[in-house]
Amino acid sequence: MKKKLNPCAATFWVSLIIGLILVALAAGADALGVDQDLRWGPFRLGLMVLGLSGICLPLLNRGLEMLDGRLLQRKESHANPPESALDLTQARTTGGMRVPSDPGGAEQASRLDSGVRGSSEADSSGQPGTGIPGGTGILSRSGWAKLVVALILVEVLYVGLASVWNWTKWPKSTARYAMLAESFSRGQVSLPMEPSPLLAELENPYSPAQRGKIPAKGDLSYYHGKYYMYWGPVPSAIMALGLLIGAGPVGDEVVTFVAVSGIFVFLALSLVLLRRMYFPLLPSWLLWLGILVVATSHPMLWALNSPSVYMGAVASGQAFLVASVFFALSLMSEAEHRLWKSAAVGMLCSLALGSRAALLPAVSVLGLGVFAVILGEARHAADRPRAVKFMIALVLPLVIGCGMLGVYNFARFGNIYETGFQYQINLNDLRQQIADGLVLNPVYLLPNLLYYLVAPVRFVGTFPFLRPVWGPYPPFEAFLNRLSLPEFHGVESVAGLAFAMPSLVLVVMLLGDLSCGPGPIGRRSPTSTSAPSGSKSRRVPDLRWVVLTAILMGLAAAAPTFLYSYVSTRFLLDAIPMFALLTVVGAWQLHLRWRIFPLRGPLSTAMIFSLVAISAGVSFVLALSGADSRFDDANPALFGFLVRLFSGR
Repeated sequence: MKKKLNPCAATFWVSLIIGLILVALAAGADALGVDQDLRWGPFRLGLMVLGLSGICLPLLNRGLEMLDGRLLQRKESHANPPESALDLTQARTTGGMRVPSDPGGAEQASRLDSGVRGSSEADSSGQPGTGIPGGTGILSRSGWAKLVVALILVEVLYVGLASVWNWTKWPKSTARYAMLAESFSRGQVSLPMEPSPLLAELENPYSPAQRGKIPAKGDLSYYHGKYYMYWGPVPSAIMALGLLIGAGPVGDEVVTFVAVSGIFVFLALSLVLLRRMYFPLLPSWLLWLGILVVATSHPMLWALNSPSVYMGAVASGQAFLVASVFFALSLMSEAEHRLWKSAAVGMLCSLALGSRAALLPAVSVLGLGVFAVILGEARHAADRPRAVKFMIALVLPLVIGCGMLGVYNFARFGNIYETGFQYQINLNDLRQQIADGLVLNPVYLLPNLLYYLVAPVRFVGTFPFLRPVWGPYPPFEAFLNRLSLPEFHGVESVAGLAFAMPSLVLVVMLLGDLSCGPGPIGRRSPTSTSAPSGSKSRRVPDLRWVVLTAILMGLAAAAPTFLYSYVSTRFLLDAIPMFALLTVVGAWQLHLRWRIFPLRGPLSTAMIFSLVAISAGVSFVLALSGADSRFDDANPALFGFLVRLFSGR
């Protein structure tokens, strides 16, 4: 009989092989041309640390597993007769729950579960645990009060960063969305500014050589004698509604702040739902730690200190996308689906596309994931008409929103698919660059992965001590020059996620759990949600499906970024919200899997706290440096005080 491949063993060996490759790259970086500097700089040290981690951590886990097994055997041999010792194979079940082969072990596992229930908050029905099926609420009243306090504290931090600690007087940024909102309020789609008539006389006004010294507004679309915005119109449309009822226009710094706040709030609410659906016995402190993770994941804080229209566009798209994820989870968590929530998912997805068209792959993944859940529940012919209604409720707002976006594009450029991106007034002729395949190209995948994943954080001797890489990083470029990359590839500023958000390793560990066979994750068996009297109960979707959908959404959102010719920290925000959510799920799963073990239990708790603290701290310090040196320019008194304070002068 052919022996089946053990997925856990495969994961172990893959980690070792990747670790060895990274160690070899670090040790022979000069000979291989990866880093021609003979000194051990941050890049080589980072590669070596990552490689040694890939080698040592799996080996350490194997060693701890053996020691834990012996300690549990010794404990059971003292508590029970030798013939009823704990079956350690069954003790390694997912979700951290032991399924002993003897009555004494079962009682011990039951006591462990009861202890975890006691550490959770009681829900409003008086049932132990938060949101355990059968309860009537997601959080208790005290739980909601704590959640509101947590949200307020995070928003205070956000206001501090957005205002550069001036609090009531916010430094001005760009005002592109306000200009378009003004045009919308007047029934126009072009911006309220007149280009130089000399541009219309040029054969190719997009060529910098032909434009010469003719004045032109950069980073705006020019078409047939009018200026347009190539960023999505949704934030301006919402602002225009405010103008019509008497509200005043706001700058792009406010748009960015509101969008980042929306991302955080809906991520926090999604965590509450995920806890209720899959981790009902989870200790409360892990929920609050998860909220800290999603609040500070890089570049969330960075965005608030770089609040131009560029960041506002990325953040606005993510705010609507994350809101659609929350409503999709809410839809799946109900005993009886509600049609309006399905419509809300479709509407929010259309708003996400109307804010940032590059999110189309991520929106498609979410839509397919929700479709699969709805169709999976319609196993009987009698259920199919209802499933069709829910799919129509999801698709119809999306079709209407995309149709309105197409009309908007046609009114500007005579093409429903044209966003105006190629008509930018730029330092390069983008139309020619797009025709030559230099804007989006698979050849940029390797350099972009290098910069976004492992670009080192620079240590400096003065406050704020940590800074991202500015411009091309010489060790990377020495290696990439051998690949003959197009000169069109550019780098603004970036800090690799391996250094700026090391808590992402919890996502890797979660993927390891997913690969280790068919055992469930989260709750050991998804329980039917509470249903009204007389209605059918319904099982919540397997958490594996939710995790897989979130991973694919994050990768789909990141795909244009990894293929784009320009590297910038703001583009990380396209994918990080989904991976921040997965980071928290990974922390929860790690705690539940290892909590009963004598050695790995305390170590897992320490590791979770350490990773979250380092990630939050690095993210905050990088946000103080910012992309535009905004802190020292907008609040020089406070910045100078902090420099003197930390320099000891």
